[in-house]
Amino acid sequence: MRLACVVAALALAGCAADVTTEGSIGTVEHRLIGEQATGSVPSGLPARFMIGLNEGRGGRWMSDSGVPWDIRYQYLSKHWVTNWDHGNYDGQYALDFFYDTYDRGMLPAVQFYQIVEEQPAGEDTMLQKLGDPATMASYFGDFKILMERVRDYGGPVIVMVEADGYGFAQIQSGEDPNHYAAIADSGMPELAELPNSVAGWGLAYLQLKKAVGADNALLGIHVSAWATNYDVMQNYRQVDLQTEVDVAYWFLSQLGLTENQTGLTYDFLVGDPCDRDAGYYEKVLGQQRWWDEADDAPIETRSFNRFAEWLRLWNVKSGKRWILWQLPLGNSNHLDVDNAGGARQGYRDNRPEYFLANGTAHIRKFADAGTIALLFGAGMQGMSTFHNDVYTDGQLFVKSRAQAIYEEGGLDIAPGQEWTPTETAPRPRPEGQPSNGDIDATIPAQFEWESGKAIVTEGWSFDGPMVSGLEVSSEQAFEGSGALAARLTQAPGKTRVLRKNPVIAPGTPYVLFRLYLPEGHGFTEIQPYVQQGPGSGYAWLTSWHDATTLETGNWHTLFVRIPANAALPITEIGVELSGAPGKATTFYLDSVGWPVVDDGAGGDWGSGAAGGKGGKKPGSRASGDDADPAARSHSSCSLAAPAASDPGVVVLAGLALVPWLRRRRSRCITPLG
Repeated sequence: MRLACVVAALALAGCAADVTTEGSIGTVEHRLIGEQATGSVPSGLPARFMIGLNEGRGGRWMSDSGVPWDIRYQYLSKHWVTNWDHGNYDGQYALDFFYDTYDRGMLPAVQFYQIVEEQPAGEDTMLQKLGDPATMASYFGDFKILMERVRDYGGPVIVMVEADGYGFAQIQSGEDPNHYAAIADSGMPELAELPNSVAGWGLAYLQLKKAVGADNALLGIHVSAWATNYDVMQNYRQVDLQTEVDVAYWFLSQLGLTENQTGLTYDFLVGDPCDRDAGYYEKVLGQQRWWDEADDAPIETRSFNRFAEWLRLWNVKSGKRWILWQLPLGNSNHLDVDNAGGARQGYRDNRPEYFLANGTAHIRKFADAGTIALLFGAGMQGMSTFHNDVYTDGQLFVKSRAQAIYEEGGLDIAPGQEWTPTETAPRPRPEGQPSNGDIDATIPAQFEWESGKAIVTEGWSFDGPMVSGLEVSSEQAFEGSGALAARLTQAPGKTRVLRKNPVIAPGTPYVLFRLYLPEGHGFTEIQPYVQQGPGSGYAWLTSWHDATTLETGNWHTLFVRIPANAALPITEIGVELSGAPGKATTFYLDSVGWPVVDDGAGGDWGSGAAGGKGGKKPGSRASGDDADPAARSHSSCSLAAPAASDPGVVVLAGLALVPWLRRRRSRCITPLG
């Protein structure tokens, strides 16, 4: 786990010695950076400059990339608390994400982005939502559960609160922090002493963190560069930076940025330089969102220098460090087209190249302005992503350039006087929740679909417009000679390939699904699921995956965890497909199975009662290319990171991000309406 604090940083704090070496990213100076910044790195974070990406629970790309990323973030939008209505009202999804991220060697971070989807949905109804007691009771009930899951996890969790929400509240309230909001009126006992105002809304997050004892939660307040009604980047000729910082700071200081009745303050500032690629704004929307990257660009221009100065003024005013989040991933080699997954698809931007292309001078500049982390992630579907940002040298740009920085030793950062070198490991994973390393991808399968069987589909069926029929086929097989073939139509919609009433024993920890994705499948989402019994209201246990990030023409092993308190009996298992097939092709399912569990009476559950032989098929794919992780593409990974010579390695493509693309914002700093 790469979370140890950099002790050397403390030793260098007084001397800032320089060590210069040559590497693939040019000249890299190893010295303490961020010495000119004000305030301290939040305790619980390492004393180094951090780089991270957007990836959800079960996602395997980051850990499989070989890059020691620092942070992995994802959205928690409305209904996250029930796993988007596929689970219980308990926030288990977030807890699973925390542990899964830690297992993969990174710090977990979330963007709590829920207020925009509260009813009436939208960004222009902030005050209406904040003023409704029932809405606020439900909303803060969800946030309280998030804090409880953070507390249960025990390790540091970065929580970025409501992107742009504070900015909309500032504008719509007429910059009045005393405007009514139903905080104490929500009826939540924890909030009873807070004011019924927009200021009380900002304080409520801090109060709930305190009330549940989530001391390991690091809360970030989002600062919108347009919150004063003047976009400091777009109105670069008319707007004085210091004046706008002073106005916005006064408003946020009432919401918890400074000392207040809760006894807590926000731990850091959050900013997003641009939520879509600049090329998208230019080509599609006809708007200018490019920044001048010249090192001598005047402050009074739309430039990186101006943005750095705005960050610096905020850092000096607040004494808080910055995490820059949702940076676009476009580079100059992109094709300026919608990203459908092909090499170089996506729109151009210059932010990744500015920070990562030629040495680390620009990271150093922004560290001196208070920045401690860069988190890259697309802000909407169709933008450039790190999966296919192929550069002129044939390498994935962000991956290769970040790797070069880490190989040069990374960048130790001046942590400030209040930072303490603490490292808090998570509490042990609760019983019944296996880590990725606990999952055995070599277990026998209960459903195998070998040719010549009497009941060829083994009780599986389908429901939805995308599939015209199921049959056993020898065209593809994960193991053995056959698989279940789902013949696809070109009709759009959600479709399930399913098996009702499988025999799954109490205590079974997970179910594995092997899926083959053909070229042109057209899926946007893939969601294996396990449906619980009537005691849960037939709630789903599931993991959601962005289908566009899964390699086509290849098998993927996906899994769904079953907690110890699942409502039995399991009434259905299957895979839900969403999208619109681009052509009439075939999707394959094979080797669906789960560990055999002793029922306590001398019998084994799942050893064939569900319709499978319960034994390992011949011709296992745990051989050949798949036996060597180095021989696999970056879209595959092994769960327990075995040695390359281990003949038992099985490809595992875990399950990735939640529907983070639900985000409605269509702006790059400026609210365009």
